[in-house]
Amino acid sequence: MRRLFSSPHDPSQGPSPDEIKAFFKAIRINDPGPFQGFLNKYRQEATKVRDPETGSTPLMAAAKWGRLRIVEDLLYGVADVNGYDGVGCTALMFAAMGNKFDIVRLLLERGANMEAKTVTGATALVFTTYEDEAEAARELLAQGANTGALADHH
Repeated sequence: MRRLFSSPHDPSQGPSPDEIKAFFKAIRINDPGPFQGFLNKYRQEATKVRDPETGSTPLMAAAKWGRLRIVEDLLYGVADVNGYDGVGCTALMFAAMGNKFDIVRLLLERGANMEAKTVTGATALVFTTYEDEAEAARELLAQGANTGALADHH
């Protein structure tokens, strides 16, 4: 009787909530199979979905977890390099906070705004000071990051 009232998910309607959760899990644990499967199935939506738990974009999640290859794949898939979450955090901020300097460099090369600010006024450079993320800070400073926001946060 249950089958009469439930129907399988229609892929033309975009990814299901379970598929989105699995996609973000694949990013977090660096599992290329499910990640690529979702990317291949939902190429247009893949860069726009949000993690139901954090509100992060796939690019933000990949930057946070240091998944350089996934970041590259998402940027190739036209991810918004300057997308932000509910408090204004960007992928560059997540990469800087985690000292993922190779991802910081790539995001800057792809046009990430290093002066973007969260709702509290923090920039990517400010995030490098929370855990002494020296390599990421050096990369941002080498690219001309403004140090003015530092005074407001310390």
